[in-house]
Amino acid sequence: AVLTIKGNLASLFNDQERWDEAEKLQKDVLRTRIRILGRDHPDVSTAANNLANLYEDEQRFHDAEPLYLEAIRIRKKTLGDAHPD
Repeated sequence: AVLTIKGNLASLFNDQERWDEAEKLQKDVLRTRIRILGRDHPDVSTAANNLANLYEDEQRFHDAEPLYLEAIRIRKKTLGDAHPD
């Protein structure tokens, strides 16, 4: 629950264009999910996607793209191509 709340707070900061604060929280959520769940867990995919969204909002497309690709890779590996996510 703490990681979910941190992610929600990061989204709020993102909406307020408080980019540095949002990035710090999103990176923490991603690192922690990787450490606890392993690199190939669907929740890691979500965290990578959320950080990519932040970068996209900042127009940091070169930072967003690899995170989006990683999120897709994890989803395909763990849930399969036919899963609605």
